[in-house]
Amino acid sequence: MKKIITIHIFILTLLFGATPFSFAQQVHRGQISLPGELVQQGDQLHLNLDANLSGLDLSRNRAIMLTPVLVGPAGQRFEYPSILVNGKVRNKVYNRALALDDETRYMQSRYYAVLQSNDRTNRSLTYTQTIPFQDWMADAHLDLREDFYGCSGDWQQLIVERIINDVRLDRVAYDFTSVPAYIQPDVELEKRRNEQWEAYLEFPVSQTVILPDFRNNQAELSRLRNGLENVRSDNNLRVNRIDITGYASPEGSVALNERLSQGRADAMKNYLTSNMGFQRDIYNVTRGGEDWAKLERLVQESSLIDREEILSIIRNTADAETRQSRIASLKGGAPYRQLLSEYYPQLRRVLCVVHYTVRGFSVEEGKEIIQSRPQQLSLDEMFQIANSYPQGSDAYNNVFDIAVRMFPDDPVANLNASSIALSKGDYVSAKRYLDKADTSTAAYQNNLGIYYLLQEDYGNARNAFTRASQMGIDAGRQNLDQLQKKIESEKIEIR
Repeated sequence: MKKIITIHIFILTLLFGATPFSFAQQVHRGQISLPGELVQQGDQLHLNLDANLSGLDLSRNRAIMLTPVLVGPAGQRFEYPSILVNGKVRNKVYNRALALDDETRYMQSRYYAVLQSNDRTNRSLTYTQTIPFQDWMADAHLDLREDFYGCSGDWQQLIVERIINDVRLDRVAYDFTSVPAYIQPDVELEKRRNEQWEAYLEFPVSQTVILPDFRNNQAELSRLRNGLENVRSDNNLRVNRIDITGYASPEGSVALNERLSQGRADAMKNYLTSNMGFQRDIYNVTRGGEDWAKLERLVQESSLIDREEILSIIRNTADAETRQSRIASLKGGAPYRQLLSEYYPQLRRVLCVVHYTVRGFSVEEGKEIIQSRPQQLSLDEMFQIANSYPQGSDAYNNVFDIAVRMFPDDPVANLNASSIALSKGDYVSAKRYLDKADTSTAAYQNNLGIYYLLQEDYGNARNAFTRASQMGIDAGRQNLDQLQKKIESEKIEIR
């Protein structure tokens, strides 16, 4: 890419014989004002001067020559054409010499302009020059040299003053196309899955027999049967085991609640054996007793006024009987009555978990399955499906989004999801996924580098890309190379 450097210098008033100033805005005893700037544009260097001679007081027989000089850090120099300003008498002599003297005519060709100091019609000048840019000019400054033609009849250098301190560089934006890294998941040799359903059944007092028509039992049983039927009728699955666990709410004696939870689990096994067609030996029945764990979760998520006190009792009282009595007596029993009516019914439940094995799928089969039952696919199958689409397409990105929803704690699923988020510029989601990824992988370092890049943290981005590159990942090398070009192109300072 070509570089252009433009130097704009605005000379507002030009004069002679000034006391030196640091980066002077005024020269020649304050009669010349010189605010200005140096600006890069591509591969050329433009110098523009706007000169105003209204303050110049020059004797009739004298002249001043003003020469902009570009000075590099190692002493490199480039002199621009000078501006010659003559006093009235000196200007007449100069004009006569033009007609008769070849040397004067030659010098005229080298001046940018020749002006008369007391010419009221010519008090301003626009000076423009263009030269090719060279690398040293990026760190150059601009001096103004003043030469004076005095009474002795020859030229004398009066002063050189720095008028522009540095060049404002044109930082050409580098089109960085980041390369995220993906990890191919391991093949899942046997896809073991499970699904679970809770049935909130109601029983007559002290009974464990399931009465389908009792209160809301029909709806609960119908929902459970439908879920199990979907699994049983799916030819892609083989059911291995069904776990049934019964639970009770913590009122009454602990021993009674243990028997109730066991009885309810046994009753569910008998009901499913009669209604679902599974063999009896496929069921694994256990009792969960009083469901304190779920009660704690419900209270934690509630807006109960006494929530913290109830949670403290649950968490800090080891004996179940004592725990019950403390909750029941809390603040005269009002919190307990609310728990009994609103929360305890949710604890009287039977939990069914069906464990099954899923067959493998081809890519084309997987494209159908991922829309309806993505939980039946392995991460490796999803990876193959994604890569059947163009990288970066909506279909490609969607597969990785589904994968991380199905496997929310898997390091590979999270790393690949971070790649999708980074490609969308969503560094917030990307960081959430990276926090769950394996930090020891080269792909993690590469994607971490892109995360830093999106936040314009170029130092950390370079460090991460360097680590990824050293670990042998091609994406890391590509990103590091691009970052170096961006830093050079845009003149980015790394601290």
